[in-house]
Amino acid sequence: MSFKKQLRQEVLAHLSALSQTERSEKQASLYKQLFDSLEWQQAKTIAVTISKQPECETRPVIEQAWKEGKGVFIPRTVTNGRLMEFCSYTHKTDTRDVYGLQEPLLEAISTSKDSIDLILVPGVVYHQNGYRIGFGGGYYDRYLADYRGKTVSLVFEEQLSDKVVAERYDIAVQRLIISN
Repeated sequence: MSFKKQLRQEVLAHLSALSQTERSEKQASLYKQLFDSLEWQQAKTIAVTISKQPECETRPVIEQAWKEGKGVFIPRTVTNGRLMEFCSYTHKTDTRDVYGLQEPLLEAISTSKDSIDLILVPGVVYHQNGYRIGFGGGYYDRYLADYRGKTVSLVFEEQLSDKVVAERYDIAVQRLIISN
């Protein structure tokens, strides 16, 4: 088993072991820090995945963005080249399950990178310097290679590791928001 895969499995096991109370407290801390951040306050549009366990729940982030009148975009994979694009997401957007994630249907219209102010980048393991180990597809690193907006990740302290080593194509997240 590869080192990345092993580290990913260890961290996911730690996250899965969190009690519901611990998870709720940590998420509340992350949401408060995010919503108070300059990155969030200045953003008119955000891009975010619809999370799955044991990640930090992103539905409250989406709901808060809608409440504040921000545009919300969620990713959709593009078959050729292991790429992704972001599509507008509202209460009415139909989604489908792809690789265990909710994606907008093919009819949804994608947006340009320039129209997204802030991307919440998912990951499994993070180094303090912003480099991360994701879920293994490299989709975000490819997307972020020429993205000029802000990037933030919501990170449980259990996800931090000094064992993360940046590779040639890895793109660091600009700011880690870490649970207390």
